[in-house]
Amino acid sequence: MSVLLAMAVMMLALFLYAEDVYGVSEADGLGWLRSFYRYASAALATPVMLLCGWPLARHAFARLKNGAWSMSALIVVGATAAYGLSVLHLFTASSAVYFDSAVAALVLATLGRYLEATARSEAARRVAPDSAALGAYALADGRTVMAARIEVGAVVRVEADRRVPVDLELLEGPVDVDTGILTGESMPTTLAAGAFVPSGAVPLDRALEGRALADSRSSTLECLGALANRLTVEPSPSSRLADRLATILTPLVIVLALGALAYGASARSVGEGVQAALAVVLVACPCTYAISTPLIQWLTLQRLLARGVLFRSADALERLANVHVVAFDKTGTLTSSQLSVTSAETSADAWQVRAWVGALEAETRHPIGRALLAWSVPVVPASLTSRRIVIGSGVEGVDTAGRRLFIRADGEGDVVLEVDDSIVARFEIAERAREGGGEAVAGLGALGVQTTILTGDAPERASRVAEALGLDYEASLSPEQKLDWVRRHGARAAMVGDGINDVPALAATVGITLPGGSELSSGLASVKLLSTDLALIPMAIAEARDTMKTVRRMLFFATSYNLVFLAIAASGHLRPVFAGISMLVSSLVTIGVASAKRGAA
Repeated sequence: MSVLLAMAVMMLALFLYAEDVYGVSEADGLGWLRSFYRYASAALATPVMLLCGWPLARHAFARLKNGAWSMSALIVVGATAAYGLSVLHLFTASSAVYFDSAVAALVLATLGRYLEATARSEAARRVAPDSAALGAYALADGRTVMAARIEVGAVVRVEADRRVPVDLELLEGPVDVDTGILTGESMPTTLAAGAFVPSGAVPLDRALEGRALADSRSSTLECLGALANRLTVEPSPSSRLADRLATILTPLVIVLALGALAYGASARSVGEGVQAALAVVLVACPCTYAISTPLIQWLTLQRLLARGVLFRSADALERLANVHVVAFDKTGTLTSSQLSVTSAETSADAWQVRAWVGALEAETRHPIGRALLAWSVPVVPASLTSRRIVIGSGVEGVDTAGRRLFIRADGEGDVVLEVDDSIVARFEIAERAREGGGEAVAGLGALGVQTTILTGDAPERASRVAEALGLDYEASLSPEQKLDWVRRHGARAAMVGDGINDVPALAATVGITLPGGSELSSGLASVKLLSTDLALIPMAIAEARDTMKTVRRMLFFATSYNLVFLAIAASGHLRPVFAGISMLVSSLVTIGVASAKRGAA
């Protein structure tokens, strides 16, 4: 509503400015219309002063209580001065009113604050894990409760392929569990009875039962989310820059305005002094500061979204522009989240081996089994008379000829197929490198960005990927160690990851995720790629840098513009009407530059 009212006030001002700009006099016979427009402007501007001015005034007062100036203070001072003098002129039959300058200052500043607040609230809403989304779980006593209501000591049953809701002590084992979302480990982990099962893990081959060691508020999953939440609530760089400018500009403007008032009153008249002081305040209203950064950034964010890069907030664009080090998680980021058979050695007929493998793994949920099943296609699976999962070992079956078939692990990343206790095939299971990884690393190198791999996976698997891409790596890292790494590199680092084990690092720096990542990491990350094309990362960094260069140029322009017009206004050679126009011109120039940048891109 404030925007519509402000637009109406500015439309009325076009007629009112005619007297000052073109020298129109009362003899033109339109005095009654001019008077009506002045009162109408006052009526329309008053709600805007209350709706937009009061929140800015509260923010300015809160900062002043802490001994700091803010842009809000200068905006409120200028708008209030313009409104107050306009009301005074309204009741003293003076023709000059500046309601349009007052409302324009407030609406433009409020728009900038709204864009930033919207981005922050959206980011904060997505950070914390939602226990309710995990659904209900069965307890040993026969009850079914929501994840958020599980109490310490309760015995919880978690079906295969469901996420463990709270930290558990495993009651019966062994159980194959996927903890990659927490640790980055690409291979499943076999847990024995009594082992610790962190919340967020997923049982693969059967349901598990465990005793709750913590409630949902104290579980591993929740603690990682809380850590991420604390790390994200920091002022944006643009806000800090604007407040630093205000700290310098606001006292200077107040001193200049008081000086102009004293000089004008003593040299000419009190009215001239008041007009000179108002011109100083109006011309210094930092509307360009308030709108340049959010406007240019949001136009860039729209353009990047169309190219497949989603930013959670405008702050992330600023921080991404400063990135000079990018750390990649391995599993699910530089490699596909799915395993595959990289080599197969068989001593029996290859087609028969595929048929046996397809039959044994036909109903598998295990990632290794899925890789073997994909390898067996397109051969028709053999017929089995029996099939069973050997917990912690593999899959066993008997075919129609009475032969005992057994697929089992045999060393790191190796799987064998036995027929009647004789090995007839050996498979090497590994991750698939994600396409575009090499192009992304090359693109980042061209921008002068260093790259490395941080992974919770084993060193031997990390080294394969690192050597293929020509990167350094650090393996077997815990979430805390990843966090320590990005903290050592400060604001110049970005983390690309997809698992909950990456959450603290994603929160502490510019976090980037790909499609298919965990809900928590996806919701938390500053930047989300809408496709698995890693080449989008160097493109986004280049766009961010270009955008922030434009923002810095605009801030330099605004500062230079203000200093020049402040000097003219303080000397008494700039009337308030022209000061208001100059303020609006600076804002229009900002909008024009932003629009031109968008069109050029």
